[in-house]
Amino acid sequence: MKPEQKHTRFTWFPFGVTVMLCFFMGQGISSQDFVQVNIEIEQDSIDELESHPYTNEDVHGNFTADDLRIDNVEIHYRGAYYLYTLMQQGDFRNWKIKTSKLNRYNNRREWNFNYELNLRQRLAYLLMDAAGVPCVTAQHVILSVNGKRQGVYLQYEDPDNKRWLTDTFGDNNGDLYKAAYDMPDETKYFADLTFLGNADSDYFLHYRKQTNNNDEEEFDYSSIRDFTYLINYTPEDQFAEMIRRNFDVDAFLKYLVVANFMAHWDGYPFRPKNYFLYQTPNDKMWHFIPWDMDATFQRSGHFNSIGTNGSVFHYFDGYEPYNKVEGEPVERPLVWNMMKDSLIRNQYIATYKSALNSYLGKDFLNATLDSLWLGIRNNVSRYESSTFHNDMDDMKSFINDRISSVTAELSEYDVHTGHKPQVLRGGINNLQVYPNPSSGPVHVRYSSENKNSRITLYDMTGKSIYRSIHQGHSVDEIVDPVQYPKGIYILVITSGNDMTRVKITLK
Repeated sequence: MKPEQKHTRFTWFPFGVTVMLCFFMGQGISSQDFVQVNIEIEQDSIDELESHPYTNEDVHGNFTADDLRIDNVEIHYRGAYYLYTLMQQGDFRNWKIKTSKLNRYNNRREWNFNYELNLRQRLAYLLMDAAGVPCVTAQHVILSVNGKRQGVYLQYEDPDNKRWLTDTFGDNNGDLYKAAYDMPDETKYFADLTFLGNADSDYFLHYRKQTNNNDEEEFDYSSIRDFTYLINYTPEDQFAEMIRRNFDVDAFLKYLVVANFMAHWDGYPFRPKNYFLYQTPNDKMWHFIPWDMDATFQRSGHFNSIGTNGSVFHYFDGYEPYNKVEGEPVERPLVWNMMKDSLIRNQYIATYKSALNSYLGKDFLNATLDSLWLGIRNNVSRYESSTFHNDMDDMKSFINDRISSVTAELSEYDVHTGHKPQVLRGGINNLQVYPNPSSGPVHVRYSSENKNSRITLYDMTGKSIYRSIHQGHSVDEIVDPVQYPKGIYILVITSGNDMTRVKITLK
């Protein structure tokens, strides 16, 4: 049984907004208690970091937070593409500090500091915590380097702090893995939870081991290897029982709800990165820990195909991988296999609907943003204030549109099956889809209660590449898009008000 977490959590009542506001004021984020942190670092150490900003070894310096001083801390830059953007724009950097075991800051050894003039990631961590998802704590501080004010930074701890693991799971002796290795101008290693093979070395970098990583244990990846094997090779009729026995499904579904709602496009399952997996040693249960949630509450963009209108099952089904990114893996076997089970699928829908009536409600979210701003506004410059306000306006607009979109979609799903009810009028029956063994094209047969139907083939980016229209109750067609590359496609058959999707592979 998972121990009760020691850090404060929200209690949800009909007057939840009031409870939330009281919680914030009790967390030391009022303007009077705004923390001032300072990193002291020699110029030659800065030059060393600048020479290899993404992979450099730690340098040393001193750290202060208000009246607390810690000497000889380890320092390096943190982040990848966000750090790259900051370096292109000016002098700001994201930082990580690590103290000694005997002289911790706020009971943790490692802390991250991101230059963020917005509330997106701060709100993301608060919502994950409110949902009951294991996640780190975060707060805004004023950061200086060698006494020179840099600006408002988001300070948050690392899951690989052993005391954080103990506080959250009751034990820090399990295996903790950080997903993916994605650095600018380097080979990328993603963590899509497919089975990579029988050799532990196949998992190195895809899942970077953060605990039990000394001496011979450093190269022992058997726990994540065995887990991915179960995810990929457990028979479908046994999968739901297996995954509940080995994985905290309830917390993961809550993560999926919040991640989907806030369009967390840069993390699993939308992209196979930015998360941790921890296996508690006593019960061997795996736990999902979200990470780096700054790319949230944003409308659709280059990588972000969720935005305000993305489906509540965006990338949760094998036939709906909407935002395939060139050069990145497509498969997401954990969530895809989970969503094949009607009970798990319906639990996700029920969890989503419940969240919209509490911590994902519009009034609640707007009040939360206003409360967070109260703790910041007297500590920012005019430029920072304007940037925060503009971003808050964008977030509130996003929240309003997202609530409308997901509420409308969720109302269509059956509360017992987790699927949209089948429409009998114009329905598709006796569907058969199979490849033609002699030539490779796809053979499609079905009968339709409506004599007008349409077959459309989409590639993994959502682009329509083939379409045919049929009149008659019986359809027998060869779909032969020979000019398109081999790979996975989505075949959509529409008849009246009924629509059926099938994932196919062109070989």
